[in-house]
Amino acid sequence: MSAPRDVMRRWTTLPLTAALIGAACTASSDPSGAPHPAAAPVESSPAAVAAANAPAAPVTPDPPANLTAPATTAPATPDPLAPPANVATPDPLPATPLVPLGVYAAALDPETRTWAVDIINFEGIDTGPLDRRLAALGDREDSPFIEPFAPGDAGLPVGFAHGEPWTLVTLAGAEQRSAAGFGASVPGGSASLHFKVDLGPAQPRAKGWAIALRGHAATTAKLVAPKPLAPAALAPGALGRIVEALLPKLDEDLRPHVRKTMIAEKHVKLFPGRFPGGRSHVAFVHAMAKSGEDDFEVSGVLFTRTDGAVEFFAVADVLGAATFFALVDIDGDGLDEVLYEDQYHEGWYLQMIHWNGGKPESRTLMGDGV
Repeated sequence: MSAPRDVMRRWTTLPLTAALIGAACTASSDPSGAPHPAAAPVESSPAAVAAANAPAAPVTPDPPANLTAPATTAPATPDPLAPPANVATPDPLPATPLVPLGVYAAALDPETRTWAVDIINFEGIDTGPLDRRLAALGDREDSPFIEPFAPGDAGLPVGFAHGEPWTLVTLAGAEQRSAAGFGASVPGGSASLHFKVDLGPAQPRAKGWAIALRGHAATTAKLVAPKPLAPAALAPGALGRIVEALLPKLDEDLRPHVRKTMIAEKHVKLFPGRFPGGRSHVAFVHAMAKSGEDDFEVSGVLFTRTDGAVEFFAVADVLGAATFFALVDIDGDGLDEVLYEDQYHEGWYLQMIHWNGGKPESRTLMGDGV
């Protein structure tokens, strides 16, 4: 699976170059620690008698000669518990959450067979240096771009550097990578800032897209594409509940035409996943409807629950199509994030559904549009 032709062409025309823990005392002593002097013979003079009758300072008696203090032995430190046999120890998770900040997407260039991250969501990134550099190029007739950045270039976003660690999560698993180069562009059609990170050659069987994480994340995650189900395979009446949950979210003028379309089983695909709140499947609807002489797409994303309820999530952008791509548990919390394409006639985006307090939220990972 590859990105739309216009998106890939934009980046392939800009080649790049080179991211995750005592023994007992035998003599008495005063509080200063000095030994007590030996007792002097008692004198018979009045002064001596008076002195002898005066209260004497307390003296700590010596311990009996036949008793010794019990020997003290430090308690033995127990050996660390060994892991049970034949049980794999999971990799430690990063100290900071990966979702949603720090999660991006990489596309595989079919010609150069290299992975390139295309960042369009700059939440949490200081782009001040890059903005100033691009502003200086704004008088050019062509779209402003920088490619490549030299190592240590002052125009890079704060914190980005050649050789910095990244992690790719593909259908085959996680791969640790390093940034080999950077590029930046502001396409004229959308005027959106794109920042590209070259992550080097792909494995021989790699294809499509990958999740890209800043840093060498300790993760065993990989992209998973389960086999889809039809609504009838889930439960009786599932199709009707899905359509009725989608219809109120469509444009009011389009609803009558959608009802006439009779969305069928073949127009809905359900993908099982590990979702919170009793959600069992993510559903993707894609059908064609007719309004007069015009055809238009009806598409959306929903979740089904084990109790039979249906939860609406999103309608495809600008009467486009939402298409499932993969599931991935990025942060190792046992819940699946959902990756899907949102494509229309003048744009394409790769979206990620992640979970915040058990509720689904969306993050745009890659793409461009007018």
